[in-house]
Amino acid sequence: MYSKRPLDLTLIDDKKSSMQINFAEEFLSSFRYNFLMHLNPGEYIILIFGGAAPAARALGRHRTCPTKWKERGEIPSTSFKHIKAVADKLGLDVTLEDLVYGRTISKTKMLPRKAGTTTSS
Repeated sequence: MYSKRPLDLTLIDDKKSSMQINFAEEFLSSFRYNFLMHLNPGEYIILIFGGAAPAARALGRHRTCPTKWKERGEIPSTSFKHIKAVADKLGLDVTLEDLVYGRTISKTKMLPRKAGTTTSS
């Protein structure tokens, strides 16, 4: 029968268990921030503009429009030129490929690049 007793998390004070715990923490922390995530075109536009409502305002669309793009996983091709022009005007990093395929980003680089900043390669 399953016991609802709380888990005892007391640690043994010896070097071996301490080393194992430190290794486990370091190992897990290396995965915590270093992974890639693919965003569909709608998700990327929402991210780069700072949210669905700000994207809709900047693009002159109804507030639910970017959310619908996100749900469908695509942006209508008739909107590409307008989105690209607005993004360029605001200094946002949006390419036509992003509008068609989306973008794969690193968790550590999720915030959009601001105009005038450089990235080190």
